[in-house]
Order: sequence, then structure tokens, then C-alpha cells
Amino acid sequence: MKIQTLDLIAKTKSYKKLVELFPPRIIESESAYNNNLKIVEHLLKVKSLSKDQTNYLDLLADLIESYEEKEFKIEPPPLPELISYLIENKGTLTQVAKESGVSKSLLSSVRSGKRNLGRKSMKKLAAYFKVDVSIFVEASVKLPEKSRILEAENILGGCLQVKN
Repeated sequence: MKIQTLDLIAKTKSYKKLVELFPPRIIESESAYNNNLKIVEHLLKVKSLSKDQTNYLDLLADLIESYEEKEFKIEPPPLPELISYLIENKGTLTQVAKESGVSKSLLSSVRSGKRNLGRKSMKKLAAYFKVDVSIFVEASVKLPEKSRILEAENILGGCLQVKN
């Protein structure tokens, strides 16, 4: 994208004219992604954006975020690795068990990949490590399909129905 185009976009205050200059579209390629990024970066340098420029910037940012979620998804580590990392960065297994209220034997079994965490333990550990509980759900050890459904039901408090 040419610098003249970027400068023109940065100077344009009307939403309608911004859309005419660079129509927002769902990002489907790296090239389109890079063009949208350049525009956003250029608009962010403007000292005082108009309301229309802000709305246009928000739209482009949403399109970029959507593309990034699809193309650059980061898979969570397996639960044993996650638990090991969190424990190592917080102290000892004994200390974490005592301070979090989750038994040492459970933490040890999870760390070795023999067990998963239940809903209550996930909540306790999330509060203790100051993280969102969803990281434990996403990192749970892969189980056979029916076991994963039963485990998810346990975590979600009985909201799911298992079909036999």
C-alpha cells in the first residue's frame, strides 16, 4: 500500500469516504491482512481521530482480530505441562497444594498426566494462579470422545446431555 494512500486515509474524516477509499472486507489473505494492519497503524498515529475515523478503525481492528484468531490460533499446552509450568513459577508442589486448597496427590497425578482436574479444582487453581478457568478446560488431557463429554459435563455442572 502506497504512503500517499495511507496519508489520504488518515486525513479523511468521513466514514463514507473512508469506505470508498478502502472498502472493509473480510480478510482472506496475508496481503489483505498486511494492508489492513498498515491502515490501522497509520490511523493510530493520528493525534485526534474523528468519530467516523474511530468507527472505521474499530471495524478494521475487528476484521484483523477475526483473521488472526483463524490464522494464528495458539493451542494451549497439555494440562500436565501447564500445571508443571504454573507450579514451577509459583513455588513447590507442596506450597501450591497448601495455598490453593487442591490436594498434593491430585496435582501430582495431573502433572504426570494420569488425571484431569474437576470443576472445583479448576476454579481453585484459577483463583490461586490468577488466570481464567478456561485455560484449564482447554488444556485438559485428550480423552476418548465419551470420556471427554462426561468430563465436560462434570466441569460445566451437568449442563450437557450424553447420547448413548
